[in-house]
Amino acid sequence: MLGSNRDGKFFTSCLFCRREFDEYLMKCPVCGGPLEIVFLNPRFRVDKGKPNIWRYKSLLPSFSKVITYGEGLTPVSRIHGVLIKNERYNPTGTYSDRASSLIASYVASTNIKKLWIRFIEDFTYSLSYYLSGLADLEVEVYGDDISNDELGKLVELGVKLVPSYTTNNSLELDYLNPLTIEGLKTIIFEVYERKVRCENIVVPTVTGLLARSLWKGVKELKESGLDVCYTIVPVLIKGWLKPTLIPSDMDVVEVELETVLNTFVKLCRSGVRVKPISALAYAVAENLGNSLAVITAGYKSSTRMDRGRVKESIINLLNREGSLTAYEIWKGLKNFTLRGIYKALKSLEVRGVLCSEFEVRGSRKIKRYKLCENQLKS
Repeated sequence: MLGSNRDGKFFTSCLFCRREFDEYLMKCPVCGGPLEIVFLNPRFRVDKGKPNIWRYKSLLPSFSKVITYGEGLTPVSRIHGVLIKNERYNPTGTYSDRASSLIASYVASTNIKKLWIRFIEDFTYSLSYYLSGLADLEVEVYGDDISNDELGKLVELGVKLVPSYTTNNSLELDYLNPLTIEGLKTIIFEVYERKVRCENIVVPTVTGLLARSLWKGVKELKESGLDVCYTIVPVLIKGWLKPTLIPSDMDVVEVELETVLNTFVKLCRSGVRVKPISALAYAVAENLGNSLAVITAGYKSSTRMDRGRVKESIINLLNREGSLTAYEIWKGLKNFTLRGIYKALKSLEVRGVLCSEFEVRGSRKIKRYKLCENQLKS
């Protein structure tokens, strides 16, 4: 079952009506508004043996069961000189995996048998992926966005698509809930742990939930007695309304749509694949300087023939060498690019050809690949 923070007391507070409750709830029982978990006497500690967001369990809700697929510890790198925190390297390629780990742990730790989720791109697939291992759970998704190709992937995970919420026998779960906030704030914990030198943390903004979550992470680090100087900078398309979730004392940067599109095109033409909303954060981080942009970024894939050859080469190498990291594989296959290696590894892992495990080296998460048992050759 659910427990309290390791240091003792907590409460949940409604961001709309400001009422407080001495238990974990998914939404305010009075006004239906979003809730936020408040830890009393917070203490930031790092369990360096855990290669996932649960290394920060001192400032996360506690559960009797933890569901994790190695989310978090995503890399900090540069794209054309701009510092980025690349959330593409989470299990399903999105920062929603951080929230999904907490929500799935919550569901697994309770007697919930049926869950109803309103479809939100990226989040719903991520959460369904994390819940897919819970055999006794029935998941229903209100899939009204029939143009989205993620619906097919949801069905493959065993999700039931429904036209509306029709039963009171299931937990209704929305993207905006306190566990999502708790998961997303770990981005800041990773930035702090790695001692990333920057002044601003720039985040794209639609609902304001990501900005709110990172702001909460900074606040808790400060309350733990740490010297933290990061400023969260939410960015909006000019003309959009400022979301109510963004704290009143937080300055929002507005960007002309033309600027975002120009940045998006520039990145695409240089081989960097991002969503336009990520280009929004990138453009502001580039302009401000001394900033880190939280985005998801990939790269153009190689040709079909090249992809086939690199996969075959990876399989042959691992059959000889056993367990290797992506970098070690690349060092052994210098005829291919590191980006091509990563692309092929992901494909082989999804197909069940490769298995992986994580280990921690310092503050970095290292992923090692090996052939699955049914692929080993004598």
